[in-house]
Amino acid sequence: WTVILSGVFVDNDQSYRVGDFACLADGEEHRPVIGQEGRCVSLIMVRDAPHYTTMTGRLAAPFIKL
Repeated sequence: WTVILSGVFVDNDQSYRVGDFACLADGEEHRPVIGQEGRCVSLIMVRDAPHYTTMTGRLAAPFIKL
């Protein structure tokens, strides 16, 4: 679950703006990209440890500690 507090992000061709909730079903791939405004603040709830699919994500994972 994700709720957008400020800014915009796009995930799988769907735009999410302030106040929007995003919820993906199990097995769906999540690839959020910040909107053209250049920033996005969101509150994210996860049930399981994230599975990073990019090199950047894999390198950052030990420091994020989710």
